[in-house]
Amino acid sequence: MQVMEKKKLLKHSNRGKTYVYRPTCTQSEVLKPTLREMVRNVFGGKRTAAMQMLLDDEISCDELAEIQQLLEKVKTERGQ
Repeated sequence: MQVMEKKKLLKHSNRGKTYVYRPTCTQSEVLKPTLREMVRNVFGGKRTAAMQMLLDDEISCDELAEIQQLLEKVKTERGQ
């Protein structure tokens, strides 16, 4: 927790003898750059390779439908 606090991801306050930690940023603010870095380092920057790896794993029909909906939403937002 102290490492995350040094990275300014958390703040703490004292409640008696206990530290109470709270986030300083949203989950998305942390995950987006982390995921981008992982795709760059592990998959050579190829998002399709990362997606293929995820799809090769066991995935339910419900999850596939949700992914399809997300893809359609992105296409619509981009006017495609």
